[in-house]
Amino acid sequence: MGMEERLVDELINRLLEARKNATTSTTPSSSSNNNNNNNSNKPAVKRVQLMESEILQLCYASKDIFLSQPNLLELEAPINIC
Repeated sequence: MGMEERLVDELINRLLEARKNATTSTTPSSSSNNNNNNNSNKPAVKRVQLMESEILQLCYASKDIFLSQPNLLELEAPINIC
């Protein structure tokens, strides 16, 4: 595994850890709003600080993965579509 692949794996692991460890929503609730359940349906959020270069690296890695895959599915006839 190359250095770039390790960095991408590390970034993905950081993002997954943040999602796993998120316990409360960071969206502030409005005190003037009478609906106390306003944020109850929102998922828990934990912010992860990434540098622009890290985000670009993830985008380039994603692009390479998508470009390496075929554009069309190879299916065999007959196909039933319900």
